[in-house]
Amino acid sequence: MERLERADFQGMRGPRRADPQCLRRVILEIRIPCGSRSKCDALYRAIRPDDATAPSWLKIEEEVGGEELRVRIEAPVSKILSARSTAEEIIEYSYSLLRSLELVSGPTGGFDERRSPSRGGED
Repeated sequence: MERLERADFQGMRGPRRADPQCLRRVILEIRIPCGSRSKCDALYRAIRPDDATAPSWLKIEEEVGGEELRVRIEAPVSKILSARSTAEEIIEYSYSLLRSLELVSGPTGGFDERRSPSRGGED
């Protein structure tokens, strides 16, 4: 194991204080595996228009990375339930759209009904 010297810590300060802005906002990050880049792109294009109609206090960002769509929802802590509802809607909509795309384009390994978010975690 490498021995650390005092000089290795030169310029470092104590623990950072929490940014006050962070304490007033909630951030939800959702990662949706799509199975292919084309399905991610389709889901991205389907969700994107809703951003324009979102309230000014709600910030929604989407990003496609490989075969995964990442959605970031940011809102004031006072609106945490609305942010949660938005996340749930995006998850449910994504599931429905991806299932529809799979049924139209043909299964790529079957579809598992137990994975449906609307089932409420039943297994």
